Order: sequence, then structure tokens, then C-alpha cells
Amino acid sequence: MQDIIDTVFGGAGSQTGYIAWPFQGLPWPKAGSEMGPYYSKYDPQAAKQMLDAAGVGEITVPIQFLGQITPGTGLAVGDPYVESARQNLKELGITLELTANDYLGNTRNFYAQDWNGLFSFGVGGATALDADAYLRQLQTGAGLNGSGHSDAQVDQWIEDFRAEYDPEAGFEIARKIDEYVVEDQATFGISMPQGFGLILWQKYMNNLIDAPAWWITGGAGQEFGKMWLTDQVPDRDTDSF
Repeated sequence: MQDIIDTVFGGAGSQTGYIAWPFQGLPWPKAGSEMGPYYSKYDPQAAKQMLDAAGVGEITVPIQFLGQITPGTGLAVGDPYVESARQNLKELGITLELTANDYLGNTRNFYAQDWNGLFSFGVGGATALDADAYLRQLQTGAGLNGSGHSDAQVDQWIEDFRAEYDPEAGFEIARKIDEYVVEDQATFGISMPQGFGLILWQKYMNNLIDAPAWWITGGAGQEFGKMWLTDQVPDRDTDSF
């Protein structure tokens, strides 16, 4: 994960869980050290030992992604995470077999579950503004569930979250779901940071949507033109969230 932050984001990034921190009632993202060994430490030797213990030798795993394969070199371009992940997995004896899709093909194949192995798919920046969009990617049979994930415990937590009127109780349920997904990565796959997004959470910013995750050239850039700073904490209508 740190390799992705350093090479893809030039070090200007942070690790994150599955459900965005505002929907967990947190003031900022958790540190990697708070999210378990699979996030906080890159340890290919330990990973290789786990694979060896499971009797997994050198294998080839298919992966679909949005982008292209460079002629001659065979490198993945368009989705920088894929090439970074491919280099890391190669150390474990895992070769990624690349299938490049255009935008429509990538979306269609993911939501139709027309794939096996791995799939690199971003849900889009609008997810940061809709807590339920995170949940629908995990709920059994939901339209946004392109991974085929199905877990009775998660389904029950999702129903509890939707029925909960107390914000603090809702935050607690969201934290349970996030911890469950982060702890058991095999349940959902490998979660990576979402695109070159911009997320803001600053109490002294006025007239700015909390936690927009749009590209700087899009919605977030427009938001900058309408904001101002003061030394007073602006009022928020938290009932509108």
C-alpha cells in the first residue's frame, strides 16, 4: 500500500478503509497502524510463507482493468494501481494476466459479474457523498455489488444501519462493517485508494461541501471558487446528511 502511495500519489496520500471516515463518525482517516497488519506493513516474505503453507505455488491470475496494454512492453497503463500491484505480486510468484477494457466494457463486465480472478474497478467520486453506495457494493444481490459478495452478517449490519435513527449508533455499525471488510480482505478483495481524488474536511472552510471527492478539474475545483476561510467554525445542518 505504501508503494502505491509513494509511486502513484508521489507520497501525497494516505491509506483508508472501505467506508469513508465521515460516515464512521471519525474526524479524519485512520492511520495504517490502526487498520491491521495487511494495511500497516508490506511484508512479501510473510505473504509468501502463507501461500506456501496453503500449497499455492507460482500461479497466473486474470485481472480486468480500465486502460490499455502497451505494445512491446506489455505494461498496464490507464490504471496506475494495476502495474504497481503486478510488480508486488510478482515477488510472490503471482503473475497477473491482463485484460484491458474501455470505460463501458469495464463497467458492464464488473456489474454483470462477467469476470473471474481480480478486477480493478473504481466506484467513482460520488460515493463519498452517499454512505449507502458503499453498503450496496457489499449487500447480497444489490445492483452495485459487482464482486458477488454475499455475507449474512454484513447484510444484517446493513439493514441495521439503514434502520438506525441515532447518528452515534449508526456510526458504530458503519465502523463494524469497515473493520470486518478491512480485517478479512479475502471477503471483498484488495481495496486500494480511489483515483486522483480530492477529499476535504476542514472546520474553518465556509460554503464548501464536506468531503467532496471529485477531480480537481471538476466539482472540487468549482467548490474552491465559492469558499472562504474564517477563524469561526461554520454552523452545519447535520440533519441534512
